[in-house]
Amino acid sequence: AGLGKEKRQHKIKWHFGIGSRSPRMEVMLEIYRTLKVLGMEWKEKGDLGGLRGVRPTSPSSPSPHDKTVLNRDLDDSGGVDMTKAAVIYFVETQRRVQDVVVLMNLQPHMVNSINYLVDFHHKRTYKAPMEPGASKFDMA
Repeated sequence: AGLGKEKRQHKIKWHFGIGSRSPRMEVMLEIYRTLKVLGMEWKEKGDLGGLRGVRPTSPSSPSPHDKTVLNRDLDDSGGVDMTKAAVIYFVETQRRVQDVVVLMNLQPHMVNSINYLVDFHHKRTYKAPMEPGASKFDMA
């Protein structure tokens, strides 16, 4: 009995990342702070569609529990193009240790209405030249 009926197991989806319930802008602020501590460099963002800055909710007495919010006073007077501003949530990083260069991208993804998953995507690792005068991130 049951020869034609096989029980199918569901594939489990795996993610490599860090989960957070903090607002996405706070997650990004912590990512940039951590990258700086680790000596990582990241690609500077060009056009943010008029987005200019963020501030803690209580600037006079900042605490680790403060929320980070958009500071509309710093934005362009014509408003913010949110499609262009969304690039702030995608980080292209690089780090060189001796003659090895690692390229990695980071990006938070909304899992549900209260959770974000920060995805770490290893792009490439390569050897860099050690000769004097060579650029820091040239390929050997």
